Amino acid sequence: MIGEILAFATWAATYVASAIVWAGLIGIPLSVPLLIWFPRLVPLLLSSLFAVFLTLLPFPDPATFDCGTTAARVILQPFDGLGGIAGNIARTGQVWRLLTDLTFVSSVMNVVFFMLPGAALTLLLRSAWMAAACGLGLSLAIEVTQFTGNLGWYDCAYRYADVTDLMTNTLGVWLGFLLARRLTGHRARRANPS
Repeated sequence: MIGEILAFATWAATYVASAIVWAGLIGIPLSVPLLIWFPRLVPLLLSSLFAVFLTLLPFPDPATFDCGTTAARVILQPFDGLGGIAGNIARTGQVWRLLTDLTFVSSVMNVVFFMLPGAALTLLLRSAWMAAACGLGLSLAIEVTQFTGNLGWYDCAYRYADVTDLMTNTLGVWLGFLLARRLTGHRARRANPS
């Protein structure tokens, strides 16, 4: 059990680190002009790029990628894979397997990692509903990119476009906005107690 969890945690840490590297490689050069003219956009740019690369990685090698074995697929049933997880847990009683189930972990991580762009939106927006709309737009762009093989970079999709991801990503942005707004509101009140 512990070996499985550690192996999965090592893979997940490597996956997140690679998304950070890609976001930095693309985002830092783009941030330089923004720092001069629109510095409030930099956190949103970097956090959004991080979220985008989390959803697109790992990039398959185009030389070995075979469209014949990968069919583009859209999953329209919300939380499609979670029912099977619940059934396995009920049968085996091994709740700890949630920690190594890719479907469950990716749903939770969608919420957690998309909280970063949501928090960054507090520098630009006042409305939580506008933040949720921005999150929906970002998530929809990601799902379209996945379905189209990175907008045609690949001849076919290598990731699924999933309505559950659309929902959990949007929820993450909305929660991140609300949490950051609450935390910054408390700080402002402490600084100005009058």
